[in-house]
Amino acid sequence: MGDLLQPPDEGIHEPGPEVNWNESRYVDFYDTSSGVGGWLRIGNRPNAEWAEMSVVVNLPDGRTAFFFERAAITSNSMRSGNQSWSVIEPFVSTRVSYHGPVMLLDDGWQMTNPKLAFTTAPRVDCSI
Repeated sequence: MGDLLQPPDEGIHEPGPEVNWNESRYVDFYDTSSGVGGWLRIGNRPNAEWAEMSVVVNLPDGRTAFFFERAAITSNSMRSGNQSWSVIEPFVSTRVSYHGPVMLLDDGWQMTNPKLAFTTAPRVDCSI
């Protein structure tokens, strides 16, 4: 039975010694009534003192709302940049939120040139 996941496995883990040790979370979503879907991810690297934070929202009109940030962190937590995660009940319920900017892209393929997209795409506030 030692191989089965336990409630503490859903929490924060003690970082290993590697500089690139990563505490990562990912979730995707889709709302059938509005046609809005997307995904959110954080990847904390506490030994390197930074974290990756991504949010993608596919809008029903074909546009994509996107943001990525490499945020400075001082500890391993379930918060990175403007994104936070809370385990309500392990393996049953998790609350994920994002409150911050997103770039509005007419076509998600604009991210094949991220420098151009980050410097030219309009930005709006987003709350998930």
